[in-house]
This record gives sequence, C-alpha cells and structure tokens, in this order.
Amino acid sequence: MAGTVTVCATAAEPVELAVHGAQDTAWSLADQPGTVSVTVVVYTGSVSVGTGDGTLTLPAGASLTWSAEDEPSGTLTGLLDVTGAAGASWQVIWTARP
Repeated sequence: MAGTVTVCATAAEPVELAVHGAQDTAWSLADQPGTVSVTVVVYTGSVSVGTGDGTLTLPAGASLTWSAEDEPSGTLTGLLDVTGAAGASWQVIWTARP
C-alpha cells in the first residue's frame, strides 16, 4: 500500500507540565488540582488505590497509570486515593499543569 507523507499545516502548541513525585506517603487527586497523569509503582508490600469504581490492591512489582484525555486543557477528575499497607514501599509520580 502506497501513501503520501505531508507536513501539517499548523503545529500544536506545546503544553507545559510540571512533574511531581512522592514516596511512601498517602496521595489524593483531590489535593492535586490540574493533574494530567498519575503513575503508582509498588516496590514492596501492597498499596490500596481507591477509585470511583472501587478499591484496588496492588502487590509488589505492580504499577498502574491514569491519564486525562489528550487535550490541551484535559485533567483528571474524580476519586483517586493511594495508601500503603504497613511496611510497604511505593511511589506516586504525577504531572500537572502549573
């Protein structure tokens, strides 16, 4: 199948985002306005993630990512809370609009 490669007429404006991280501490989307994406990585133990659909338990070695729609103003909304079990080690990394 043959195709044609062309140049886009207008380039998309870059979107400025700030990267944040927290380790071994509870995290809540409600405390982070403007959040665009969130990744949870569990190193040891287990972590509970509360969402609007219920609670997930992530074991050591697991990771999950949530992201907003691909729009210049898209942000995550709703319930997203992360808490770890005693002795657990985990990290939450998120991007947000400044």
